[in-house]
Amino acid sequence: MFLTIETLSLGWYHVRTPIKQAWNLRYRPGSLTLFGNPYTIDQQECPAALFRKQTEFSGTWSTEIDFAPTYPGEEAGTTVYWSRFAFMAAGIRRSDTGDGRYTFLRWYDPDTGKHRVRLQDYTKLVLRVAKQPVPCLQESRQDLGASGPVQFKIEARPQTYTFFYRCATKDAKWIELGQLSTRILVDQKSRESVYAGTHFGLYAQGHEDTSCSRPASFRFACFNPNGPGEYPSAIDM
Repeated sequence: MFLTIETLSLGWYHVRTPIKQAWNLRYRPGSLTLFGNPYTIDQQECPAALFRKQTEFSGTWSTEIDFAPTYPGEEAGTTVYWSRFAFMAAGIRRSDTGDGRYTFLRWYDPDTGKHRVRLQDYTKLVLRVAKQPVPCLQESRQDLGASGPVQFKIEARPQTYTFFYRCATKDAKWIELGQLSTRILVDQKSRESVYAGTHFGLYAQGHEDTSCSRPASFRFACFNPNGPGEYPSAIDM
């Protein structure tokens, strides 16, 4: 059981060697907790993130995130990751007015070398140079309220990844965040920081070189090959 585990099982990876451990299995019994550091998943550092290899072309990756950020820009989420230049990420971020949270879908554009950020209702699209912080958008966001866990799932297919979210409440319906091409995970340019194949990941990160004020807890995380996705009671170890 999760309560007696002192360390993660084989199959979880860091993108680089961490200076100190950023995860904990006992902070919230039955969950994996990440303590977001100042580093982000698109930097040449070791963010507070854990990854598992995608073992099949088709399947569903799912997780539940409980994260109540205090300051604007703090975020926690899940990602499809090939390198810091080729990834997709969906998660929860604090609004820049400090009055709530919203969901987002972010990816790295292989043609322009810029981030694209899409809010849930598709009405706002913002481009920023990749080396700059991703903007904390407030226009047209999908309000999640101040607290409460949120479930995410990613339906993987040979040519696409489709992202969904829902509040972890009874009878909540899945809401599509967007569908992205696998081409995003193919970086045609000669760059450093190429990871060893495509991975699914969990992460938490601060904003503007500051660590997260609160940790993010993940109640489960699993990949169901060729299936619609099931939601276990604890993280798939």
